[in-house]
Amino acid sequence: MQFQGAAVKIQGVKVGIVAVKEWVLENHDEGQRYVDLFTPVFKGNPVILMAVNAEGKPRYGSLKRHQSIARLLQNLDPNKIPWRKFVLTKQPH
Repeated sequence: MQFQGAAVKIQGVKVGIVAVKEWVLENHDEGQRYVDLFTPVFKGNPVILMAVNAEGKPRYGSLKRHQSIARLLQNLDPNKIPWRKFVLTKQPH
């Protein structure tokens, strides 16, 4: 499985950002599955999920303990995120 993601530092904290479909952010259980799936890729650092809504605006979400990081990303221009392709061998259920 290939996915778009980025490793960034936000206020000194290393964070993984993963581009997902909006329905993943809207479903708590699916969001949790995706965070669990991608956490090893980012070496255990917090994983923030990002989806683009119908208006073309990015939305960020994560586990409750990482919501403050997701809120900080709302102010970041997504074009300035160093996106790249990652390959994951484990598939989401």
